[in-house]
Amino acid sequence: MLKELTVTRVVFSCPPNAHGHILKMTAKRYWTSDSDANTEGLSLFFAHCVASHKEQWEPIIPQIFQTQAGKALYHRVREAWAVDWQSHGEAGVLNRDLLSEDGVAAFEWGDAIAAFIRSPHLLGRRIVGIGHSGGARALVLSLRFLPEIPFTSLILIEPTMATPALYARTMAPHIPAIVSATRRKRDTWPSREEAGAWMGAREPWRRWNKTVFALFIEHGLVPTTTGSGDVTLKCDRRHEARGMAHVEPHMSAVEVLGRLGGKVPVHLVWANGSELPLSLFPPLSIIRYTSSFSYYAIRRKANPDARSPRIMQDALSARADVDADGNEKQNGRRFASITRLEGGHRIVQESPDEVARAICHALDSISVTDRGERSRL
Repeated sequence: MLKELTVTRVVFSCPPNAHGHILKMTAKRYWTSDSDANTEGLSLFFAHCVASHKEQWEPIIPQIFQTQAGKALYHRVREAWAVDWQSHGEAGVLNRDLLSEDGVAAFEWGDAIAAFIRSPHLLGRRIVGIGHSGGARALVLSLRFLPEIPFTSLILIEPTMATPALYARTMAPHIPAIVSATRRKRDTWPSREEAGAWMGAREPWRRWNKTVFALFIEHGLVPTTTGSGDVTLKCDRRHEARGMAHVEPHMSAVEVLGRLGGKVPVHLVWANGSELPLSLFPPLSIIRYTSSFSYYAIRRKANPDARSPRIMQDALSARADVDADGNEKQNGRRFASITRLEGGHRIVQESPDEVARAICHALDSISVTDRGERSRL
């Protein structure tokens, strides 16, 4: 039987940013004495999505430890790390006085992840990077700041990245409305209990797994600084909006993924019901934005095939890209597996059990001969 996981909290000093500030990245390490003794085991590194926090992974991590515990030593988990984006979760609170209105771009988080991987915490380990949405993008971007590829494998869950041509015809038309709604959404409540009641009756939270939702109420909110007893979001809505609006990381991550070109196994996990803005139609005719939250519901109008939920997914999964003139070009992207799960874009919050199983399936494919040899990007 698996021992109860020990959780160690770490506060990591990031590289200086463009303003010369040294922000903090908060992390948690999950391990047992037995797992830590297994030097052949895997070190899992988790990065969350926009507007979330590192604890979103806590329903998933114990399941992975348990599932892998009876397998070969090189398929077992030695440790799991989960980190906060510097403007999110516990890190967002610690860095509050140093954060500009622009928050922290995915490039800057990628730089911090790279520094953490180079640190004694993970130096020489067999690292498996696991990211959801913006966290998947940041993991890929971390390779821009590393001289060698440190990952034994990458597992990208609903990664948000696109070529310039695809971004322009799918996501770009909708970003202004998403950003506007995000900046206007409600972010303060009289108590955690009232916040939970309010969110629990609305999208997207009402579709979340109960444990994941409870963790968000516990770790995604913080008392306001006014002393009124109110609670607010740890991730400032301005920073959340910036995380969605910053265009360059989407495209840069695709380019890095192409350069990776099969040097390490990369696994994709897609959600069949993803709500990402994929339609080629004018945005206001197909998307309903609520004033209370940036959640968007894509509605089919007229032809039910007008919106394919797989446009961006299939494009990223493909080995060739199509430019604005319709010409195909090989892109270098290679994937060890492509898994599809039932659920929405926030599949980690909705179906943690299914996500855990998909991760374990990917871990099982790691070869016995793979000891985390390093190669250049």
